Amino acid sequence: MGLITGKLLLGSLRINRRNRLESYVTVDGREDVFLWGGKARNRALEGDTVVVQILQGEELEEVKAAKDKNDHQQAIKHGRIPPSSSTEIKEEEEEEEEEEEEESNILPLDEIVPEAATPPSEEEEQQEGGIKDTLEWGKVVALPDQGGEFREFAGILSLTRPGDSSSRVEAKKPTKLHECSIIWFKPMDPRVPLIPLYPEGIKDKDVRQGVEETLCSSTASPQQQLVLVRITDWEADRASPSGELRAILGPIGDMKVETSALLENNRVRSDPFPPEVQACLPSTPWVIPAEEIAKRWDLRAERIFTIDPASAKDLDDALSYQLLPGGEALVGVHIADVSYFVHPDTALDEEAGRRSTSTYLVDQVIPMLPSLLCEELCSLNPGVDRLAFSVFWHFSLTDASVKSVRFGRSVIRCCARLAYEDAQCVIDGDKDKAKSNLSMPSPSSFTADQVCEDVQGLQHLARLMRKARFDNGALSTNNVRLSFTLNAEGQPIECQPYRTREANWLVEEFMLLANQSAASQICRTFPDRAILRRHEIPIERRLIEFSRTAAALGHPVDVSSAGALHASLSTPTDPKVQEVLRVLSIKAMHRAKYISSGAMPFEEFKHYALNVPLYTHFTSPIRRYPDVLVHRMLAASLDRRSSPSSSPGQIPFYLQDDEVREVAHRANQRKDGAKGAQDQSIHLYLCHYLSRLAQDVESGMIQAEALIIEVKDRSFSLIVRTYGIEERIYMDKCKVLSHAYDAENNAHDVEWPVTTTEKGEEGVRKERLAVFSSILVSLRPDLTRSPPVIHVNLLPPTLKDSDV
Repeated sequence: MGLITGKLLLGSLRINRRNRLESYVTVDGREDVFLWGGKARNRALEGDTVVVQILQGEELEEVKAAKDKNDHQQAIKHGRIPPSSSTEIKEEEEEEEEEEEEESNILPLDEIVPEAATPPSEEEEQQEGGIKDTLEWGKVVALPDQGGEFREFAGILSLTRPGDSSSRVEAKKPTKLHECSIIWFKPMDPRVPLIPLYPEGIKDKDVRQGVEETLCSSTASPQQQLVLVRITDWEADRASPSGELRAILGPIGDMKVETSALLENNRVRSDPFPPEVQACLPSTPWVIPAEEIAKRWDLRAERIFTIDPASAKDLDDALSYQLLPGGEALVGVHIADVSYFVHPDTALDEEAGRRSTSTYLVDQVIPMLPSLLCEELCSLNPGVDRLAFSVFWHFSLTDASVKSVRFGRSVIRCCARLAYEDAQCVIDGDKDKAKSNLSMPSPSSFTADQVCEDVQGLQHLARLMRKARFDNGALSTNNVRLSFTLNAEGQPIECQPYRTREANWLVEEFMLLANQSAASQICRTFPDRAILRRHEIPIERRLIEFSRTAAALGHPVDVSSAGALHASLSTPTDPKVQEVLRVLSIKAMHRAKYISSGAMPFEEFKHYALNVPLYTHFTSPIRRYPDVLVHRMLAASLDRRSSPSSSPGQIPFYLQDDEVREVAHRANQRKDGAKGAQDQSIHLYLCHYLSRLAQDVESGMIQAEALIIEVKDRSFSLIVRTYGIEERIYMDKCKVLSHAYDAENNAHDVEWPVTTTEKGEEGVRKERLAVFSSILVSLRPDLTRSPPVIHVNLLPPTLKDSDV
């Protein structure tokens, strides 16, 4: 009832990595709600769906007073203010504080589809400025997700409580596990609380032996092991949950072990598909039944081809181009018909829904579907018959306007496979190189020249479409994407930012249009339950703050619309200015989410970054479960043609609005988990790559150029674009002679010792640290921690490579 009346709010919990006492609840259509303390969080964990109540009156004042007291104590502890009297920290605050962890400092990745990049969380804005006055304070009163699957986390074990210096008293080390009264589990994720474990609860013989070897070893410094612990219970009046030690994963620093740990921490299902799922797959060799072909458009004689990364195995989209009389062209997008093989209410469908997405790590893909489907029967490989869902548009070649659109189930046979590099060669005019590389079955009814001409025709339209899209108000939010080359042992030997070129944009434009067309089709047929992709309009306060910041930097921006913002971000000619404004603008953005159209009014469906009223995901059913659902809705909408008397909303479909909402909710959670795993995999491999580079440097540090993007009174933030690193550096940690904050100009003035001048004298070099400044930093990877960290430190402006 409280949710209906508005007294209670439903949202998703985010916990501050740097301070677990602070958390935020993201609620659609309004500002975040701030929570302080473990009691206010009420046992909820990162990403949980929670019901929150706004604090008012005396209860609110008590919580604010407790926070003020804690802030004061922490300021004394860290030397920011002198102690005025002896103080004690309350039990809950002590439990929450723990040893501070360094969070992963890798910039987030984004997809090929230019949706909004993942914005920094609210807490990242507020490290020095305090909680925004506009935020309401609340407490969690219900956990709708509790009672489902158990949560498991990777971490390390300790005989003493981590972060508690009073427990680090020299004592006789136990030689057997039964001599330990309690074992502490410290999760890798600092947002998860410490978990006490008891030796008598460890039943598995191998696990007991492994724990004993780790904690009770006579070795002075045994190699620390990562373990897996399951939360089994969490009573309402307890600060910590109860847990069960499930497995010993292996030693810290081992890339396979670290990868297993990050998959567990992000709830990515990586187990082999169980027998009941495998039983749903067709027997092989499999051929398309003749009766199925008779029901579909037979496009096997059409010139259809794929453009994908060279290493891709799951080819789920293809393109076709046909020049028509009268200055028009017929363009087709053909998507693998996964829904033919994945039927509702089967073990295969349930498993795909639970996984909801494929997870792409540096060294592997954790698939949503068994490999027989995603790499064979559904993959649009050249020279084989495949089932597809096709959409065709009649385009005007003059302005790329769409004259008509139609959907249909089809049978296709791709005639060629192109890598992005091949398509780019065609675009650049080097058709000979492209023809020598592209993969075509032999014999073929088509020539490589014909395929290249089709790519040129598609590129002509894509350029017009892209220009029109941004002219009509779309916003680009591209981030750094790192690409690695691995050796035979799986170790990273090369790392560079991924370069997006016109070939990528070509595919992107037609996939965007296909998704928009699918959204319109299913929303017409199922106005109360269509699954859509929504990107909410940014919070006005954040946009205003960004506008003021940009103006103060001398670069005013127009935030009245996505298009106006894109134009403002594109205006500066200095790449440094463009980069800083782009990074700062992302802070105002929401994450895009899946929704059911029955959840809100039509005007709220809009995708802000794309500036379109309707959007969904249709083009990747091999790796995204919402796309499978969209295919089923499209199939139902096509079946409506056989019963024209049916009106929208009356077409039968096996899911109701509340069930579609549940699919959307689970997909949002799993997408966040997959993205977290992907980003952490990038971070892991970057740390190992930098470690290899550091072996050639005497000090073990890598020198890099960084760009300052934000300055605060005690710190500044920077990005190292070469490696996709974003980091905040605190001035009191810098090894400088002196530093002073210039509030009027929002800059830090720094003095460095100079030990080698022309006269051989010691001196001082001054440096001003302000937004847009290019600076030198050192990067020192630390693989002894889990997850590994990259220490970023400020270097003097005159430092040479030989001095590092």
